[in-house]
Amino acid sequence: RAKAEMHRLQHKCDLQFVNSTLGKANFQSHHFDKIYSFSVIEHISDYGMVLNECRRILKPGGYLGFTTDCLAGIHDDLRSKHRVDHRVVKYFLPQELNLLLKNSGFDEITVRPLFVSRLARRKFAEGIQNKFTYRYRTAWSDALRLALAEVVAPSQNDGMFLLAVARKPVG
Repeated sequence: RAKAEMHRLQHKCDLQFVNSTLGKANFQSHHFDKIYSFSVIEHISDYGMVLNECRRILKPGGYLGFTTDCLAGIHDDLRSKHRVDHRVVKYFLPQELNLLLKNSGFDEITVRPLFVSRLARRKFAEGIQNKFTYRYRTAWSDALRLALAEVVAPSQNDGMFLLAVARKPVG
Protein backbone atom coordinates (compact mmCIF):
# COMPACT_ATOMS: atom_id res chain seq x y z
CA ARG A 1 0.00 0.00 0.00
CA ALA A 2 2.86 2.40 0.82
CA LYS A 3 4.42 1.73 -2.58
CA ALA A 4 1.13 2.55 -4.32
CA GLU A 5 0.97 5.83 -2.39
CA MET A 6 4.58 6.56 -3.31
CA HIS A 7 3.82 6.17 -7.02
CA ARG A 8 0.68 8.27 -6.69
CA LEU A 9 2.45 11.11 -4.88
CA GLN A 10 5.96 11.07 -6.34
CA HIS A 11 5.24 13.80 -8.90
CA LYS A 12 3.24 15.97 -6.47
CA CYS A 13 5.73 16.41 -3.65
CA ASP A 14 9.27 15.62 -2.62
CA LEU A 15 8.87 12.39 -0.65
CA GLN A 16 11.08 9.44 -0.02
CA PHE A 17 9.50 6.17 1.10
CA VAL A 18 11.70 3.76 3.02
CA ASN A 19 10.39 0.24 3.55
CA SER A 20 12.53 -0.93 6.45
CA THR A 21 12.69 -1.25 10.18
CA LEU A 22 13.93 1.89 11.88
CA GLY A 23 17.11 0.16 13.05
CA LYS A 24 18.01 -1.03 9.55
CA ALA A 25 17.10 2.18 7.70
CA ASN A 26 20.51 3.73 8.42
CA PHE A 27 19.29 7.30 8.75
CA GLN A 28 22.01 9.80 9.56
CA SER A 29 22.24 11.19 13.08
CA HIS A 30 20.52 14.56 13.58
CA HIS A 31 18.64 14.16 10.28
CA PHE A 32 14.97 14.90 11.05
CA ASP A 33 13.21 17.94 12.51
CA LYS A 34 10.13 15.90 13.40
CA ILE A 35 9.15 12.25 13.53
CA TYR A 36 5.53 11.10 13.58
CA SER A 37 4.21 7.60 14.14
CA PHE A 38 0.64 6.42 14.47
CA SER A 39 -0.19 3.26 16.44
CA VAL A 40 3.08 1.45 15.71
CA ILE A 41 5.19 1.30 18.88
CA GLU A 42 2.77 -1.04 20.67
CA HIS A 43 3.60 -3.70 18.03
CA ILE A 44 7.38 -3.57 18.60
CA SER A 45 9.00 -5.68 21.30
CA ASP A 46 12.12 -3.49 21.64
CA TYR A 47 10.29 -0.17 21.94
CA GLY A 48 13.11 1.27 24.05
CA MET A 49 15.51 0.79 21.14
CA VAL A 50 13.02 2.50 18.82
CA LEU A 51 12.80 5.55 21.08
CA ASN A 52 16.60 5.69 21.38
CA GLU A 53 16.93 5.50 17.59
CA CYS A 54 14.35 8.26 17.16
CA ARG A 55 16.36 10.42 19.56
CA ARG A 56 19.55 9.70 17.61
CA ILE A 57 18.12 10.68 14.21
CA LEU A 58 16.29 13.78 15.47
CA LYS A 59 18.04 17.12 15.24
CA PRO A 60 18.63 18.84 18.58
CA GLY A 61 15.36 20.56 19.48
CA GLY A 62 13.46 18.19 17.16
CA TYR A 63 10.16 16.61 18.16
CA LEU A 64 8.85 13.07 18.26
CA GLY A 65 5.08 12.69 18.17
CA PHE A 66 3.26 9.37 18.24
CA THR A 67 0.09 7.62 19.24
CA THR A 68 -0.19 4.22 20.84
CA ASP A 69 -2.97 1.94 21.95
CA CYS A 70 -3.91 2.13 25.62
CA LEU A 71 -7.40 0.57 25.65
CA ALA A 72 -8.08 1.76 29.18
CA GLY A 73 -11.51 0.68 30.29
CA ILE A 74 -11.83 -2.13 27.74
CA HIS A 75 -12.74 -5.46 29.32
CA ASP A 76 -9.83 -7.92 29.63
CA ASP A 77 -11.30 -10.54 27.28
CA LEU A 78 -11.75 -7.97 24.50
CA ARG A 79 -8.31 -6.54 25.18
CA SER A 80 -6.83 -10.05 24.85
CA LYS A 81 -8.69 -10.57 21.58
CA HIS A 82 -7.39 -7.24 20.27
CA ARG A 83 -3.84 -8.13 21.38
CA VAL A 84 -3.95 -11.40 19.41
CA ASP A 85 -5.85 -10.09 16.36
CA HIS A 86 -3.51 -7.09 15.95
CA ARG A 87 -0.26 -8.53 17.31
CA VAL A 88 0.02 -5.99 20.11
CA VAL A 89 3.13 -6.46 22.24
CA LYS A 90 2.38 -3.82 24.88
CA TYR A 91 -0.42 -1.51 25.95
CA PHE A 92 1.07 1.59 27.56
CA LEU A 93 -0.11 3.66 30.50
CA PRO A 94 0.53 7.43 30.52
CA GLN A 95 2.96 7.29 33.47
CA GLU A 96 5.10 4.52 31.99
CA LEU A 97 5.22 6.19 28.58
CA ASN A 98 6.32 9.43 30.22
CA LEU A 99 9.07 7.59 32.14
CA LEU A 100 10.15 5.65 29.05
CA LEU A 101 10.56 8.89 27.06
CA LYS A 102 12.45 10.52 29.94
CA ASN A 103 14.77 7.51 30.25
CA SER A 104 15.39 7.68 26.49
CA GLY A 105 16.71 11.22 26.91
CA PHE A 106 13.74 13.32 25.81
CA ASP A 107 12.44 16.44 27.53
CA GLU A 108 9.33 18.63 27.24
CA ILE A 109 7.28 15.43 27.40
CA THR A 110 3.50 15.50 27.12
CA VAL A 111 1.37 12.37 27.22
CA ARG A 112 -2.37 12.76 26.94
CA PRO A 113 -5.27 10.37 26.43
CA LEU A 114 -7.36 10.32 23.26
CA PHE A 115 -10.92 9.03 22.95
CA VAL A 116 -11.87 9.15 26.62
CA SER A 117 -15.67 9.10 26.38
CA ARG A 118 -17.92 6.17 27.20
CA LEU A 119 -19.07 6.25 23.58
CA ALA A 120 -15.45 5.83 22.43
CA ARG A 121 -15.04 2.82 24.70
CA ARG A 122 -18.29 1.30 23.49
CA LYS A 123 -17.45 1.89 19.81
CA PHE A 124 -13.96 0.47 20.24
CA ALA A 125 -15.29 -2.60 22.06
CA GLU A 126 -17.80 -3.12 19.22
CA GLY A 127 -14.95 -2.69 16.75
CA ILE A 128 -12.92 -5.42 18.42
CA GLN A 129 -15.91 -7.75 18.35
CA ASN A 130 -16.74 -6.95 14.70
CA LYS A 131 -13.13 -6.81 13.43
CA PHE A 132 -13.47 -3.06 12.86
CA THR A 133 -15.83 -3.36 9.92
CA TYR A 134 -17.98 -0.27 9.58
CA ARG A 135 -20.82 0.71 7.32
CA TYR A 136 -20.21 3.85 5.30
CA ARG A 137 -23.86 4.75 5.75
CA THR A 138 -23.43 5.26 9.50
CA ALA A 139 -19.76 6.29 9.62
CA TRP A 140 -20.43 10.05 9.36
CA SER A 141 -23.08 10.12 12.05
CA ASP A 142 -20.92 7.93 14.32
CA ALA A 143 -17.95 10.28 13.81
CA LEU A 144 -20.09 13.30 14.66
CA ARG A 145 -21.53 11.68 17.77
CA LEU A 146 -18.04 10.62 18.87
CA ALA A 147 -16.65 14.13 18.35
CA LEU A 148 -19.46 15.59 20.46
CA ALA A 149 -19.03 12.94 23.17
CA GLU A 150 -15.31 13.74 23.40
CA VAL A 151 -15.98 17.44 23.87
CA VAL A 152 -18.24 16.87 26.87
CA ALA A 153 -16.34 13.89 28.36
CA PRO A 154 -14.71 14.60 31.71
CA SER A 155 -10.94 15.09 31.66
CA GLN A 156 -9.17 11.91 32.70
CA ASN A 157 -5.88 10.07 32.41
CA ASP A 158 -7.00 7.12 30.36
CA GLY A 159 -8.43 6.64 26.91
CA MET A 160 -8.42 4.29 23.98
CA PHE A 161 -5.15 5.77 22.74
CA LEU A 162 -2.35 7.95 24.05
CA LEU A 163 -0.73 10.86 22.24
CA ALA A 164 2.89 11.46 23.21
CA VAL A 165 5.02 14.44 22.18
CA ALA A 166 8.62 14.86 23.31
CA ARG A 167 11.59 17.00 22.37
CA LYS A 168 15.21 16.03 21.87
CA PRO A 169 17.16 18.40 24.11
CA VAL A 170 19.34 21.06 22.54
CA GLY A 171 23.01 20.59 23.36
